[in-house]
Amino acid sequence: MERIQKSQAFSNSDKAQSFMYGKKTLEINPYHPAIKELLKRVKESEVASDETKDVASLLFDSALLSAG
Repeated sequence: MERIQKSQAFSNSDKAQSFMYGKKTLEINPYHPAIKELLKRVKESEVASDETKDVASLLFDSALLSAG
């Protein structure tokens, strides 16, 4: 819906109309295998490894991209 509103000819790019657009939320499914694996990796070590941080960052960045 947000994309349709932005593409309208009368659409104003001002922040004054930001109330019309919904706020984006990130929902995490705690039962997804990827999230379970991240939790397991964090619990196994006292300090999260660089690889674990990279995977979490990649998941977050891909969620940002798909949200627009």
